[in-house]
Amino acid sequence: MRWHPALSMTLVWLLCTAGFGLLPFHLVERELTWHGGLMQIILIGGFCAGSLMVSSLRSSDENHHQSPINLSLAERLMMAVSAIATIALLFDAHGRDIFDLAASYDARSSSADALLKGEKSESSIWFQIAFVTYPAAYVFTALHLLYAPRIQPLRLILLGLAPFFLASMVMGGRMPIFYGLLLAWLAFRQRRRMRTDSSGHLASTGNSTLAPIARILLAGAALAYFAKVFLVRAESAGGAESMFEVAQERWGIAFSGPMADVMISWLGMELSYLIFIFVWYGVQGLVIGNELLYSYAEPAQWGAYGVDLFSALLRRVDPERLASGFDALMDLGAYGFFPSAWGSLFVDFRYGAIAVAVIWGGLAGLTYLRIVSNKRRDWEVIGPFISIGILCSTINTPLGFTNGLVTHFWLLVAFLALRHNPVDRSADADSTDASEPTAP
Repeated sequence: MRWHPALSMTLVWLLCTAGFGLLPFHLVERELTWHGGLMQIILIGGFCAGSLMVSSLRSSDENHHQSPINLSLAERLMMAVSAIATIALLFDAHGRDIFDLAASYDARSSSADALLKGEKSESSIWFQIAFVTYPAAYVFTALHLLYAPRIQPLRLILLGLAPFFLASMVMGGRMPIFYGLLLAWLAFRQRRRMRTDSSGHLASTGNSTLAPIARILLAGAALAYFAKVFLVRAESAGGAESMFEVAQERWGIAFSGPMADVMISWLGMELSYLIFIFVWYGVQGLVIGNELLYSYAEPAQWGAYGVDLFSALLRRVDPERLASGFDALMDLGAYGFFPSAWGSLFVDFRYGAIAVAVIWGGLAGLTYLRIVSNKRRDWEVIGPFISIGILCSTINTPLGFTNGLVTHFWLLVAFLALRHNPVDRSADADSTDASEPTAP
C-alpha cells in the first residue's frame, strides 16, 4: 500500500474518465447526466474525506508490533479451506467439459437469466460448498506472498492459484482469475517493498531467475484466456463485427468514428474488438453508475445487488423481492453491466451510500495508517484487499467483484489468526550494556 487511499481513488477515476474519453466510445440511447456526475463526485469525496480524517490520527502504538509474524496458524487454516474448495470444485466439474468456453458461456447466461427471474438455483451441493470456500484461496495467496520466509511455488499453485482458476473454469467467467492474479501482484509488490533483511536486501522470493519468467508466463496465459473467452462470445453473435453491432444496439455503446476506422484498418477487426471490450469492461462503471445515480428510484436493495451471498440467500427466502429489484435494473438497462462501486452502493443503500463511502474511506485510511505510519506487519495482509477495492471501484462494490463478502470473512479469520513472535530484547540490552565504558 504505497499511495494514500484518497490519492489512489482520485487517480483511478481520472484514468477511467480518460480511458472513456480517449477511445472512440459513443453513447447510444444512454447519457451522462450532471446529476449522476455530481453524485459520483460526492461519493468519491466522501471516501477521500473518510480516509484523510482517519489516516491523520496520531497513534500511541509501541514498537512490539514490528516483531516477526508467526504465519503458521493463519496459513494452515486457509490451506485447509482452500483444499476443501479444490476438492468441491473438482467434484462439481466431474462429467463436464469445463474447457468448452461456448458451453460455459451458455450455462453462465442461463444462470444469469434464472437469477434475474428469482428462480431456484440448480447448482450442485459441491458448487455451494466451493462458493463459500474458494475465496480462502485469495487470502492464502496474500498470506504466503507477504509473510512466507521463502515462497514455495508448488504450495502457492496448488492451494492459492488452483482454486480460483478452477472457480473461473467451472463458472465460465474471468473474474476469479482476474481478481486472484491482481491480488497476487499487489501482495508480491508489497512483499518486495517491505520484506527486507537486516542488511537491507530484499527477502527471498524463490528462484530469482525463474520467478520473473513464471510471472510473465502466468500473466500471458491469463490474458490469452480472457481474450479467448471474449472471442468465443463474439463467435456466438456472428463474429467481432457483429459484436460491435450488439454493443451498439443492446448495450447502448458504439465504437465508431474516424479513430475507430483507423484502428480497425490498422489492427484488424478482432484486435480492435478486443481493445474495445477490454477497455469497456474497465470504464463502463462510469456510464452505468452515472445512470443509476440519476435514474434509480426503487427501494434500497440492502446488499442483494452488490453482495453475491445476500442475493443467493434472498433467492431462496424471497425470490419475488429479488426478481422485482433486478427487474427495475433491467428496465434501466443496467442489469448485467458493471455499475461501479458508487452505482452498486446507491442501489443497495440509496443516499445512505454517502455514509458507506465515508466508512469505506475510513477503513482504507486506517489500513494506510497502520501499514505506512505504524509499520504494523499484521495489517499488511489487509493492504492488498483495500488496494484492489480502490483499483476496481470502477467495476463493482468496495468488497470486490467476486464473492467479496465471503472473501473478506476469510480475510478477517486469517488476520485474527496471525501471531507475533516475541522478540528477545534482553540480548539487545546486554549488547548495549557491554558497549558502554565501565568506571576504573
